[in-house]
Amino acid sequence: MRIARGGGIFLSGALGLFAAVFLIWWTGILPLPVWLVLGTSICLFSFLCFFRDPEREPPPGLRAEVAVSPADGKVVEAKNNGNGPLLAVYLRLSDVHVVRMPLSCEVKEIVLKAGSHRRAGSEGASANARLVMECMTPWGDMAVSQVTGLLARRIVPYLNDHVKCERGERIGLIRFGSRVEVVFPRGYRLIAKKGSLVRAGVTPVAEPDRESIPPEVS
Repeated sequence: MRIARGGGIFLSGALGLFAAVFLIWWTGILPLPVWLVLGTSICLFSFLCFFRDPEREPPPGLRAEVAVSPADGKVVEAKNNGNGPLLAVYLRLSDVHVVRMPLSCEVKEIVLKAGSHRRAGSEGASANARLVMECMTPWGDMAVSQVTGLLARRIVPYLNDHVKCERGERIGLIRFGSRVEVVFPRGYRLIAKKGSLVRAGVTPVAEPDRESIPPEVS
């Protein structure tokens, strides 16, 4: 199982705690309750699940201009906010927390914005602190925001400014449940609906109107 970059320190700590508790219990050096062994086992398994990083590929034959979901989870917002269609995906603790790029692009700037730390699934989460990647795609500007939450206070970016990124490429990790928002280029329309369950790098979520596609990619 591939482990997400940025999660190794937590997994190492959980593994070390499990090994120490199990050895003490197994050898009988100290009398430990069974629930403590079971608890550390559950902790280790939870971290393995949380920081898993499976390989993902867009569906075969998917057109280059069709955007894929940036994250695993549930669509909690799908609307036009005036600058372009807005898609917000809420990541539960059980979801993969590696974030992926919806469209091939060049990352122009990465900005850390201060804000609150409300529950990521709530309406007020739009004011939460976030890491924003301002991107230039062949179809217009796009902004991808990795948003903090009530428990998620740490975002681990995998990219720097002025780098090119392919659709579905890993771009960061949000620790312990949060939210990803994407503002797509103007002229795009959302495929995913509010309440839909989506998978990062796989589920098509937005596409441009045919007349808005540049001739060279149509």
